[in-house]
Amino acid sequence: AMARRLASELSIAAIEGYTMGAGLELALACDFRVATTRSEFAFPEIRLGMIPGSGGTQRALRLIGMTRAKLFMMTGQRISAERAEAWGLITQAVAPEALDAALAALTGELAARAPLALRTLKMVLNRGAEAPLETALELERKAYAWLRSTRDYEEGVKAFLEKRSPQFEGR
Repeated sequence: AMARRLASELSIAAIEGYTMGAGLELALACDFRVATTRSEFAFPEIRLGMIPGSGGTQRALRLIGMTRAKLFMMTGQRISAERAEAWGLITQAVAPEALDAALAALTGELAARAPLALRTLKMVLNRGAEAPLETALELERKAYAWLRSTRDYEEGVKAFLEKRSPQFEGR
């Protein structure tokens, strides 16, 4: 797995082939995971009398749910990229020859978005996922109100009304 960091502090793991143990834990720490259909995923630690120890148990649990997380980690079974995508473990599974194009498309789409809004949304999603709903909704309301005061928001609205692409500056 190879990870790329975007200007807005987002990360994308590009995955080709076997991604297991610590490599899978690194990929799960990224915001997006794009893998080829040749890729396979596993947490084989249980076969060694061990468990994932670099955040894998908790990140996988939050992505795929308790039932699948127990099956996946307690058996140490390998799953295909197609199953990993269906379970929500990875963002996208593509043909091997389409990996570079898929990464370019995703990074291009993200690069066109307002960097302040992306950073704020990532924080709201990550912190809100582990907070009580009432607390998470309050976090969302405050972030929303703050973003309405930014130049990027002003530019986004202006560009929409003028039927043109926005030019975000991260302010």
